[in-house]
Amino acid sequence: MNSNYDNKSYNKIFSCIKEVSNECNLEMADYNNIEETSEEYDNSKNHIMKFKAMTPCYLTRLSDKAIVPKLGSKYAAAYDICACIDDDITILPGECMLIDTGWSIQPPEGFCVYLMPRSGLATKRGLRLANSIGLCDWDFRGMYKVALYNDSKEPQTIYNGDRIAQMMFVPYYQVEFKEVDNLSTTDRGADGFGSTGIK
Repeated sequence: MNSNYDNKSYNKIFSCIKEVSNECNLEMADYNNIEETSEEYDNSKNHIMKFKAMTPCYLTRLSDKAIVPKLGSKYAAAYDICACIDDDITILPGECMLIDTGWSIQPPEGFCVYLMPRSGLATKRGLRLANSIGLCDWDFRGMYKVALYNDSKEPQTIYNGDRIAQMMFVPYYQVEFKEVDNLSTTDRGADGFGSTGIK
């Protein structure tokens, strides 16, 4: 960012953060602990503010074997979620199997969950989510299950505790549809698949 922020600007930003957190019913970290760093580029100050939102997500354990989802690294965007199964499950080539995780999950209000493939499983074993991305709505209270599809030419076996997918919390908006005679005009218009070329 190349903008200069004075104290009034900081206060305004903090107020916005608090207002959003209140509207979304989020528990925010202590604002006194927000770290602020500043660096100087071309004789102008750039202020980078860091804050961490302590947002609760409620889990119900449906099996003693269930493993709490966790981040793979400090700045990971998604949480690894593991298989929770009594017996090993072998997925044949071209076959799809539903794998239990042992959890029902209540995301923070205003968030849904994306279940996404793990790159290692896809590239090394040919295992991906059958539905590409699994969308779990906020009001779903059943067990989270992962639909794994075997794209490889070999049987692939899933063991209890294997990390089978990653789970990302995503804010969403609901809209009100309004039917109109015409949409706004754009340079692109109705040009669709392939219209922008390859290179």
